[in-house]
Amino acid sequence: MKQRISTLLLVLLLVWTMSGAALAAGTGSEAQPQPSITAVYCAGETTVTVTLEEASGVTNGKLQVAYDAGLVTLESTKVLFDCGAASVNKEIAGALSLAWVGSSLEGGSPLLELTFRSIPGAAGDAVYTAETLELYTGPDTWDSAAASVTVPYNPFEDIDGHWAEENILKAYHAGLFQGVTETTFVPEGTLNRAMFVTVLYRVAGSPQVELTHDFTDVKPGSYYEAAVSWAVAQGVTKGVGNGAFAPGKEITRQELATMLYRFAKVQGRDVSGAADLSGFQDGSKIAGWATAPMAWAVDAGILRGYPGKLLCPAADSTRAQAATVLCRYLGL
Repeated sequence: MKQRISTLLLVLLLVWTMSGAALAAGTGSEAQPQPSITAVYCAGETTVTVTLEEASGVTNGKLQVAYDAGLVTLESTKVLFDCGAASVNKEIAGALSLAWVGSSLEGGSPLLELTFRSIPGAAGDAVYTAETLELYTGPDTWDSAAASVTVPYNPFEDIDGHWAEENILKAYHAGLFQGVTETTFVPEGTLNRAMFVTVLYRVAGSPQVELTHDFTDVKPGSYYEAAVSWAVAQGVTKGVGNGAFAPGKEITRQELATMLYRFAKVQGRDVSGAADLSGFQDGSKIAGWATAPMAWAVDAGILRGYPGKLLCPAADSTRAQAATVLCRYLGL
C-alpha cells in the first residue's frame, strides 16, 4: 500500500513539473511563435519584412533585427500592426528593436517593414536576422527564436571572372543597372539608347519632369519616357535627327561618350580636358560631333581603348562597358 502511494505521488510530481514548464514557455499545446523574415532587393534598396508566425494570442513582446552596418544603412521603419503602444529603438548601429504592448496578434502577423540602402563600395552578402527576445501570451512567456535571410552581393551567375565583374556589381548596388533576369546580367549584351539615358537619369536622382519632347518614336508611358524628357530639357540628348530619338537602337561608344560629356556639363564638371586622339589607329573615324566628348573621356580616363591602339567609336557599347564607364565617372 505504501509503495502504491509513493508511486502515485511521484507521478503527480512529474505531471506538476511538466505542466509548470509548459506554462513557463507558453501553453504547451500551442505552437511556438516563430519569426520569419523576407528581403526584396531593387536598385540599391532592400525592403525587409518581419512576420511573427503562429502568433495567435501574443499580447506583447520585443524583437530585434540585426544587420551589418558596414554594408547597409537603415533608411526607414514602419510598424505594420495595431497595438496599444509600440516603440522602435534604432540607437545601436547594426541592430534595431521593436517593443509593443496591448495587442492580440493572429497567426502570421506582419510586424515590421524596414528599408535599407547599400553603402557605395561596400562588398559582401547582407544578412538580416530577426530574433524574438520576449513574447507573452497573457502572463505566460515564450522562448526566444530567430530567423535570417541573406541578400547576396553577387546574384549573377554569368559575371564570375569577367573583366568588369567588380564594376558591374558596384553599378548594380548603386542602383544604376539591374539584371536582365534575377540571376543574369548579360555583360556582353548591348545597351540601347533608351537604357543609357535612363541610367543617366538615375544618376541625376530621377527628378520630377514634365513629359514633353518632340520625338515621334518615344512611346507614351514607356519606362524611358521621363528619362528622355529630362535629357532633352537638360541638353543631354538631341536625338538622331528627323524628329527621332531611336530608343531601341544600340548606343555606340561615341554616342555614349557624347551623352556623358553633356551630362558632365550639366553637373558643372570641368570638361576642358582633351586627349590627343591621333595616336589611335581609328581616331580619324570619330564623328565630328563626338570628337570633343571622346577626347574628354579619354583624357579623364573614363574611356579606354582596345588593344592595338583602337577606340572603336562606332562599335556598340556592351552593358559591361557602360557599367565600367559610369563607375569611373562617379569614382565608385
